Amino acid sequence: MGEIGKIKFLEINMECKFCLKDKKLIDAHIIPRCFFEAMRDKKDNRPFQLLSNTKNEYSQKLWIGLYDKNILCEDCEKVFQKYDDYACKALLSNIDESDYILDPNGNKIGYKLENVDYKKLKLFFLSVLWRASVSKRKEFKKVDIGRSFEDRLKAMVKNFDPGSTNDFLLVLRRFIDDLGKNFLMDPYKLRIDEINFYRFYLGAGYEFHIKVDKRNLKKSDVLYLLALRSESLLYVPFRENLLSSKEFPILKDILNKSKKR
Repeated sequence: MGEIGKIKFLEINMECKFCLKDKKLIDAHIIPRCFFEAMRDKKDNRPFQLLSNTKNEYSQKLWIGLYDKNILCEDCEKVFQKYDDYACKALLSNIDESDYILDPNGNKIGYKLENVDYKKLKLFFLSVLWRASVSKRKEFKKVDIGRSFEDRLKAMVKNFDPGSTNDFLLVLRRFIDDLGKNFLMDPYKLRIDEINFYRFYLGAGYEFHIKVDKRNLKKSDVLYLLALRSESLLYVPFRENLLSSKEFPILKDILNKSKKR
């Protein structure tokens, strides 16, 4: 056929936001696929519905999670992948009965994860925050931590440095009801006792608060006591059922609007 009818595709390089080199960028997950797969009923092949708490934004169908093809090259994605893999293993493993935390009436109010790798797990959450902040996806448009915090996070991830407990202090919680386990919304900024945090919905019932503020919490503060610390122990309190949560009115409104479309 000769040269007629042949189309030569040019490979277009773009700047990787992590190494700052012009390279071919790949589909990089911001929230690991494993958390989406944990939410999906293996007998049900329907896509997952991502709900938006942004005005005039509607739910969307997702098959493989949230990714961005404009932030990372393949080499840099490998840096993040090792943290993602560890978080999937640590957070999605089965909980032993002895790990549950009970209230005085014997009710389960949370659980503890012992022998966690503080560095790997903390760097996972730091990397999610960084990826969300540099991403242009509409789901993360409320995450804008500023250049100085972005640069600090990048340096911490590159140098395998999770910082101290108060550096981007991290508190993890989990819905355990069926509705809560299948609930995911856009991350957003909030204040807790005048300190700036971002709230992320990770999937599989998990949500986390991460501090983006130069001010430190006192070691006597409840959030500090619950935070991921270098002692290799993480407490995961249970959240109330989604039906009785503050998010439920938002969820109900979103679903009602979706029906009217």
